Amino acid sequence: MATTTTTTNKPLNPRAQDLSPKGYNRAALYSGKALDFDGVNDYVGITSATDLWTGDFSVSWYGNLDAVGNYFAFSSGAYDAIAQAGINMWYSGASALNFSVHFPETDGTGQQGYNLTLAESYEYWHRIDLVFVSSSRLLSLYQNGILVDTATIASNVDTAYMPNGWEFGRSYGGSFPLNGKLTNLKAFNTALTAAQVADLYLNPEKIVPDGVADSALKLWLPMMEGAGTTAYDGSGNGNDGTINGATWTAGIGAPVAQTALVSWNKGVNLMKYSRGQATASTLENWNEGVGNPFTPLSATGIDGQANAAATYTRNPANSIIADYVYYRSVPVVNGTAYKVTGYLKLGTATNAVVVINDTIAWDTIAGANFVATAAAGYSDWKEFSITFTATASNAANIHIGTHQETGVVAQANGTFFIDAFAIRPVTAGDAYIKTNATAQTSDVLVPEGLTAGASIFGTDIITPRNAFALNLDGKSWAEVHDNASVDLAYPATLEIWTYQFGGQLSVNNVYMPLFDKAPTSNGGGGITLRRYSQTQSSGNGYLGIGGSYFMFGSLTYNEWNHIVAVVESGSQKIYVNGALVSTTTNAYTLSVNSEPVRIGYAPSDGVQYFYGSLANPRIYNRALTAAEVLRNYNADKAKFGL
Repeated sequence: MATTTTTTNKPLNPRAQDLSPKGYNRAALYSGKALDFDGVNDYVGITSATDLWTGDFSVSWYGNLDAVGNYFAFSSGAYDAIAQAGINMWYSGASALNFSVHFPETDGTGQQGYNLTLAESYEYWHRIDLVFVSSSRLLSLYQNGILVDTATIASNVDTAYMPNGWEFGRSYGGSFPLNGKLTNLKAFNTALTAAQVADLYLNPEKIVPDGVADSALKLWLPMMEGAGTTAYDGSGNGNDGTINGATWTAGIGAPVAQTALVSWNKGVNLMKYSRGQATASTLENWNEGVGNPFTPLSATGIDGQANAAATYTRNPANSIIADYVYYRSVPVVNGTAYKVTGYLKLGTATNAVVVINDTIAWDTIAGANFVATAAAGYSDWKEFSITFTATASNAANIHIGTHQETGVVAQANGTFFIDAFAIRPVTAGDAYIKTNATAQTSDVLVPEGLTAGASIFGTDIITPRNAFALNLDGKSWAEVHDNASVDLAYPATLEIWTYQFGGQLSVNNVYMPLFDKAPTSNGGGGITLRRYSQTQSSGNGYLGIGGSYFMFGSLTYNEWNHIVAVVESGSQKIYVNGALVSTTTNAYTLSVNSEPVRIGYAPSDGVQYFYGSLANPRIYNRALTAAEVLRNYNADKAKFGL
């Protein structure tokens, strides 16, 4: 049967242009993240500092202020009335909003301030780009990709005056705290052109613009984690930010970079100092046996960062159980299953071993438990992985080099390197999460970094998201505004492809919504289509219409499913992967309502979100036949690996 083209027949595609005959219902995405600063004492502190201000530079971020006022966005040194060190950038104004930039004078005892005018006020998300060309001393202010003001700074200003550190959300030292939200901070040691500034604004998922080398990016805080107290640096320079008081907020729309459109992973890590050590002077949670020393932070890491990985050299002449390095007393729970992963690289060693709770997890001689070579560009690193069930609480042990307990004998010789270790429950996200002085006990999200296919930590993207799908993290959604073309009455069809992770459950993703155009739970005169988390035992999903619902099954996890709901007066059918799996003959009431079409989000039933990937959502104002459902499934199944 040919598709009927009317003003209400509208398959829709929220990732790109609407492909239906109507062609105008592009969905708005709400999948951005940010940190919310309270205007009192919140900030992000970065104690390390790269050589950023020695010449040309560009700094950018997204902001949304809660009120007009004097607020620092970014500070690279002290700001006081006597000695100005570094460069300070702040919003200023009591009733209107301007922007001020302060540079240190050559002797470091004074400052030069330059006020620039913003194009619009503060009550919306905006992008700020500040670009400085040292040869001409030209300072340019861009707002939302458009040049809005310039200034030429005085010759006695010295941009090479090194700052004490960086702070985001207040001046360095604590004054003028920000009241609002900020995200996606980037700093380059080059002056971006007007075209490059516009490129980043129009393509917020880009990390660096066309024509700029990755090495020019000196700081990048994507601020996509959504939890935890660390804002991770994706530039490869190790400039992680410590979050002090600022809280995470999600569900942000354009122009902020959308996590639904980029590759990302979630994960936890119960280990502290997962890259080997906080400092080389103390071993903290890592310990060493006798023999040649374990040297933390002494080798280039898997992400190319200098002095990130640890070095260990074992002397084979030593006793088999005397020469090793180990990590003890990870806070595990008795009876819970855990997964341990890490990366090793051989130096002079011909073999190396890792033993987890008396089980060999990595053995270069036998090739035991290799997962794969690391991402392109890091092929000299090898990843290992092993799962175990804790037999006692707070007692997981990792031994590297050699160990002998309960009959397990493992031995290594020579020098090798270790990096990116992690311990997580098997039910948690599967991505490696870098840790420092504190473990990360709740799922945080990290995006793809500068190396294609690798996270910002340089490790593999373990569960790659799909370029043709919405990749929703459990607090994100897409939405089409209410209009006549998406008003639903009998007959109608809902169609969508879904990928849902097994074992994932939180209060906000028990009843994971696929479609929702309903004022209340289960429909309330409208319609809602959902699927359950795998941990729920009451079926795979349900279709709600007019306040009532019926269950259906046959859905699988960790792979793509094609779901079609055909609703007619007195008859409802569910198809999964082209086959009819459930039918009911209840006479539910489906009526037109003013709610938007939500994809991956339902505000009723305790506010529920989808966690996984959704693709090709379509709405029809007629009932698809079984032959049409099968045709649609067969047309796309190869793309989804079926």
